[in-house]
Amino acid sequence: MAGGTLTIKLAKGSAARLKASGFQLYGFRQVISSNKSGVPLVASRLGEAQFVDAISVDPSRRHFSVYISLDRMAVDHAVVAGDQAAISEGDLAEVSTTGIEPKSGGTAGAVTVLSKAERAMVCGLSAAAMFPANDGPAVPYSGFDIEVGAQVVIEPTASILLMWATSTYDLSVFMAKSLGRSVLIATDLVDDTIGFDIDAGWQWPAGALWAKAIPPNTELKPLLVLEPGHNRPLGF
Repeated sequence: MAGGTLTIKLAKGSAARLKASGFQLYGFRQVISSNKSGVPLVASRLGEAQFVDAISVDPSRRHFSVYISLDRMAVDHAVVAGDQAAISEGDLAEVSTTGIEPKSGGTAGAVTVLSKAERAMVCGLSAAAMFPANDGPAVPYSGFDIEVGAQVVIEPTASILLMWATSTYDLSVFMAKSLGRSVLIATDLVDDTIGFDIDAGWQWPAGALWAKAIPPNTELKPLLVLEPGHNRPLGF
């Protein structure tokens, strides 16, 4: 379904029971970088009032941007973008406390962020929310510390994580651990649909390798901020 829409098909009665318990649906996007400061931020949220038997998820990176922030990254706190600029993979973004200037000449397949600021900041990637299906503004979905004169290289991937939880989190908040039953999905390999049954959990065809169930209380950073491995210049 590369470039298409993923449909979550809820089993009979599941939507009503999810609503009754106050569940919300959260979405996260995965990146790769050797910079160890990276953390995942909430990329999408769907409230219980919007649950129907078929929920559409658009994993494409609409309004794909790089952002900078003077906020400090902390668990359970949001990172608010101070400035954002549309970016393409392979571009380099020169950032300062006054803004962002996209240029060519970055690492192929990734976004290179080069600091020319006079103080440390936070940077990362942002994109429109995956649900509800709309063409909204870019939402920060990953955060990295960037020191004066340093650069961070971030490679977006096609994988996302979906999670049911009763806690209420705002967009762009650093959530450290999964709060409910979750699934990690490689959307470049996935079928058009995935199922969820409130009694049985996430469901997909037996033997399919494009999805992996993630239990509650799992650390999210190792799942959503991957290291590139040896001899790959991603991060510095």
